[in-house]
Amino acid sequence: TLLLIAGGITLGRLLEQSGIVKEFSANVPFSEMNVTLSLFIICFASALLSAFMSNTATVVILIPLATAIIPAPSTAILVAISASFGIPFVVGTPPNAMVFGEGGVKFGDLFWPGLGLMVIGCLIVSLTGRAVLNFVGIP
Repeated sequence: TLLLIAGGITLGRLLEQSGIVKEFSANVPFSEMNVTLSLFIICFASALLSAFMSNTATVVILIPLATAIIPAPSTAILVAISASFGIPFVVGTPPNAMVFGEGGVKFGDLFWPGLGLMVIGCLIVSLTGRAVLNFVGIP
């Protein structure tokens, strides 16, 4: 687990230092989109990636990209919160793996409710997250 986290941190730093993050944010038309829609896409990407890999690695990779697209301190926090919604797959969280390992639970039993929770969670974060963080003093 520590090696996966270290690899994710390294990959995130390499993406930032190589200029890939800046190039991606300049060429993808997020600036033409509504901020809420852009935030939802970023939050959903965070949740989707964390369904397959470590939450920490996902956040470290996506925060430089997300803050280049939406330059606000709240963006990093919302990306980190959204990584917790990566639950539709067995590998997404240890409790899913434990329940699946006991038997009697099929892939669809986790996937469909988990996908719904992921979408709803990302919607809530993208629609209300900036306002809540702004209320507590984080712009």
